[in-house]
Amino acid sequence: MTTGVARSFWRPTLSSTTALVIVSLPTFLLGAFGPTVKSELGISDTQLGALFTFGFLVSATVMQISGGWADRRGPRFVLRSALIVGTVGSLLFATVAVSFAVALVAMAVVRTAEAIGQPATNTLISQAIAPERRGFAMGLKQSAIPVSTAVAGLAVPILGSTIGWHGAFSLVAILAVPAWLVVPDVAAPNPLARPARRQLWSQPHLRFAALGASMMAASVVTVSGFLAVAAVDAGYTEASAGLLLTLGGTIMIPGRIGWGMVADRFDFNRFRAVATSFAIGTTGFLLLASTGTVAIVVGTVLLYGLAWTWPGLLLLGVVEQHADEPGAATAILQTGVRLGATGSPLLFGFLADRYGFSSAWFFPLTTALIGVALMLRAAHEIARGR
Repeated sequence: MTTGVARSFWRPTLSSTTALVIVSLPTFLLGAFGPTVKSELGISDTQLGALFTFGFLVSATVMQISGGWADRRGPRFVLRSALIVGTVGSLLFATVAVSFAVALVAMAVVRTAEAIGQPATNTLISQAIAPERRGFAMGLKQSAIPVSTAVAGLAVPILGSTIGWHGAFSLVAILAVPAWLVVPDVAAPNPLARPARRQLWSQPHLRFAALGASMMAASVVTVSGFLAVAAVDAGYTEASAGLLLTLGGTIMIPGRIGWGMVADRFDFNRFRAVATSFAIGTTGFLLLASTGTVAIVVGTVLLYGLAWTWPGLLLLGVVEQHADEPGAATAILQTGVRLGATGSPLLFGFLADRYGFSSAWFFPLTTALIGVALMLRAAHEIARGR
């Protein structure tokens, strides 16, 4: 067991990244294969949105309970548990998800895995990586989300005509095995701690950051869930719409890693940087609303390249403020993210069904602006030492 800072930078970083890809990928696969899933299951945009909404609700609920587990039990045990649960959920999608009801059950299982695993990866980075390289590690780890987006997008043209979306979920279950084997053994940071969610929530910077992240997530989550469907509606083929997700995920990777490297080199208010980057990037919603084929590409670049590069930087800011309880503190933040994302896909799907995508994109733009204001308030509280 590693105590203190691990000698290896790459094993804990790549292990946390790989685990996060495995537990996150099923949700992104469902979005990428959205048009096919809708057709095979006979569901509407509203029901597809309901699947994502239900998943975020499950994730938010479970994370409230499991957020501090890695701080007490150690990240290895918790991450391995998450991978086992995620494998079960992926196999459910692969084998028996032939109706909306069964898809809801499978979604609940995969999002439970994600809720257990996410805080544990933050604890692993906090415990195993030296502070001067923690930003880089967090950026790499949070690149698991855009990697999942890119892989999901590529799965449509590569696997869609061969093994299909059911087969794609089978591959995720298979890949969980090596990910389980390489999780390092790292000491728990606070094995005697008891849940302290109320005390953490009472701190102004964390409270406003969680609320801001909630609204920001409500905004950008609509992109991962509906970009492919909206692109097909605007005239793209299903394969080219999937490649849009790949483009977005690929752009996010250097953005997230870059923020981490900058954070390691310079001392600045992490929360203010998050708000600024997000504000600039969300102008992409205006381009998506135009429904032009070129405008959709540019909007995708802005949203994925700027508006969605903030999670690693924000998590780093929280870990720096809460070194004794990194899992519990980041769980507060990430629970806010999931609560914000809970109703957003359902409402967006309803708006798209009723008014079309051109009008629906103004909903995430509005929530984005609210999120920026709240995150700037969190930055102000940090500057005041609160």
